[in-house]
Amino acid sequence: MAEERSSKVVIVGCGPIGGAMGCLFRRHGYDVDIYERYHDIRNQPHAAGRSINLVLTRRGLRFAEMLGVKEQLLSYTVPVYGRTMHDLNGTTTYTPYGREGECNFSVDRSKLNEFWIDEAEKAGASIHFDRALSLEHTSLEARFHPHVLGGTSPLPGSTPLLHRFSGREAFRCLITE
Repeated sequence: MAEERSSKVVIVGCGPIGGAMGCLFRRHGYDVDIYERYHDIRNQPHAAGRSINLVLTRRGLRFAEMLGVKEQLLSYTVPVYGRTMHDLNGTTTYTPYGREGECNFSVDRSKLNEFWIDEAEKAGASIHFDRALSLEHTSLEARFHPHVLGGTSPLPGSTPLLHRFSGREAFRCLITE
């Protein structure tokens, strides 16, 4: 008997990877629900101060190109050709990111998140903000709960707990409102 494939995908986390994967699954015809424990960052004022930019490499750009959004994504970036390192004696060493003329692309972390959230929504993914996840490894249940606290730390022990699900045939996902 042929195994029936579910047409629904649930993604936990709507950072750059969650949003991008939402686009990919929608492209392949899946219904996509993305759950994010934080507020929609597009509706929040950006924090002043320093933020570490992220770097897009050829691999990330190939993925964006496959989804047809490479040029739009590049409009938020600045090319970076290498890095300069400073040692304790004040000596600097420059290391290029590739051969002459090759570069990576630096992008503001918030802009990248906003970009992929927008793209996932345009693709038809449903994004549910302010939803926290809890896992019950004994009953193989994942539950999404309305997130009512201002800020929370990551689920303690979540990585080992997720590994306990590895290799299991299935677990239930329960969404509570």
